[in-house]
Amino acid sequence: QPPIIINRIKRKIDFLKGYEVQQRVKPRVLPRTPLHEMDADGAEQALQFVAEDQRFNFKRSRVWDNLIIEGMAGYRVGVKQNKNGDFDIELNVVPWDRIFFDPHSAQPDFSDGKYIGAVRWMDYDDALLMYPDGEDALQATINFSSNSTTYDDRPKYRMWADRKRKRIRIAQIWIKKG
Repeated sequence: QPPIIINRIKRKIDFLKGYEVQQRVKPRVLPRTPLHEMDADGAEQALQFVAEDQRFNFKRSRVWDNLIIEGMAGYRVGVKQNKNGDFDIELNVVPWDRIFFDPHSAQPDFSDGKYIGAVRWMDYDDALLMYPDGEDALQATINFSSNSTTYDDRPKYRMWADRKRKRIRIAQIWIKKG
């Protein structure tokens, strides 16, 4: 008789996903003293605007999925210049398999690590727009690469570029100094 398999892990994962959706709250800022009530109100409105503008609820759910299944997840918070020349806050989800960190870090948030980084695969033209001063390095990386035998987003075998698809691996590393 074939074994009977009851997937209890899927039930728990589905429960945790639903629990995350159910427990969502809007960002709140509380004043430290009565004198700071107006400051707290302005900060709260700014956080709520960014959360709505960046679709934070959707991104939080994606990160939560990675956190409860794979065990690692992250956001990258940055600024991006808009058409008016102003800067907007930008939240980007960093998939779990694109994050690397100091292996000697003992804290779960890697706060004691010397570095943390993310790997991105980009089209050559997009990488050139992002790093116009690095044209020589990007071209050399493409020239010394081989054709990939896969159509995945991430070519295998630790390649730095895929000549056939004109894609290049960009490693962004944040190093803690001092």
